[in-house]
Amino acid sequence: MNPSLINPYLQAFRAAEGLSPHAQSDLRKALIWAYSWSVPDEASLRGLVAYSPLVEIGAGTGYWAWCLEQLGARVSAYDREPHQSPRWKEILPGGPEALSRHAEETLLLSWPPLGDPMGEDCLRMFRGKHVAYIGEWRGR
Repeated sequence: MNPSLINPYLQAFRAAEGLSPHAQSDLRKALIWAYSWSVPDEASLRGLVAYSPLVEIGAGTGYWAWCLEQLGARVSAYDREPHQSPRWKEILPGGPEALSRHAEETLLLSWPPLGDPMGEDCLRMFRGKHVAYIGEWRGR
């Protein structure tokens, strides 16, 4: 049996489709702070579950980790600012240095911060086999 997914971010994102471009932009900014930069869909999440256990560095509010855990993944989530609000799951304090404790897990990087070496540092320090990256390949 496949566990079901509660994903209020995706529902809010889809509900905004009928709004004006300006209203969509304003709503998107609010949704980013309440959930995450990227909007997870069920197919993407189920694809990541196959690589569980995961370690997410830069987890923010923990929304992706929360969604993944609903579908059966095991996720250790870290952020340098672990008390962001709202919190969708417990976020541990830490950054790339935390990877030394997670060599057997898949590294999950979702939109590493622009102008910050965090994503590159994670790739340099990671000793595991798999990396899941959410973002633009040659963009930001």
